[in-house]
Amino acid sequence: TEALCSALRDAQSRVRERRVNTVFFGGGTPSLLENGEIKAVMDALFAFDLTEDCEISMEVNPATANEEKFAFLHSCGVNRISLGMQAASQRELCLLSRRHTPEELEECVRALKRAGFSNFSLDLMYGLPHQTMEDWENSLQSALAFEPAHLSLYALTLSERVPLYREVQNLPSDEECRAFYLRAVQIAEAHGLHQYEISNFARPSCSCRHNLRYWQGEEYLGFGPAAASFYDGRRFTESESLSAFLQNPCGLLSRIEKEEQNSSEDAR
Repeated sequence: TEALCSALRDAQSRVRERRVNTVFFGGGTPSLLENGEIKAVMDALFAFDLTEDCEISMEVNPATANEEKFAFLHSCGVNRISLGMQAASQRELCLLSRRHTPEELEECVRALKRAGFSNFSLDLMYGLPHQTMEDWENSLQSALAFEPAHLSLYALTLSERVPLYREVQNLPSDEECRAFYLRAVQIAEAHGLHQYEISNFARPSCSCRHNLRYWQGEEYLGFGPAAASFYDGRRFTESESLSAFLQNPCGLLSRIEKEEQNSSEDAR
């Protein structure tokens, strides 16, 4: 946390002329941070020139948050929650090694609403082992019953390094996944969530600003091991090494692991 705060303050001193209209706490489970750690990072963020309506999102695992946690996040300036629902059935949640149950997810959504969050997103995954269209429609309808402002729908991708890879032979076919995707578009649109990007759907004026920055080729800075940035026409990724980050958190451009130089044609 101290290293991250140092990195943020150092970067702020280098980009004084840039205004910031979106912040996104993603990757891993940032809601695991203690309240004091979250407050420290937020204080470091406010050194930047944030717009008055800056959208500050945090990814939350339902197993790591309650109403008290949501109330604290709201008081710190977080104004958008991205909740990792993933699936509506206990079987699929177990397959994905998720720690929450459908009942706990429901209570989590109630808690974030009581804490004052109206702008929240739910993440769902399709293409799961043994998944049927009925399973997928059930997850979609369950998510939409919570009246989210936003949905993110992602196809499962498997690495050989994860335990779920042993189920690779039981994955739906490409044709079935294509049908899942197209059905999701129909159902989301019918509920007033319009597709604005490949995997993302939102109610009017609720598109995720951070997603839009990526989608529209605008600049963004990433902080922490393996974080990616696009700044001054350069697209670069920091080293994955935590020890390297801890030893030298300052100097945003000093830990670049790889960099892409895009031509105007690449950018187009």
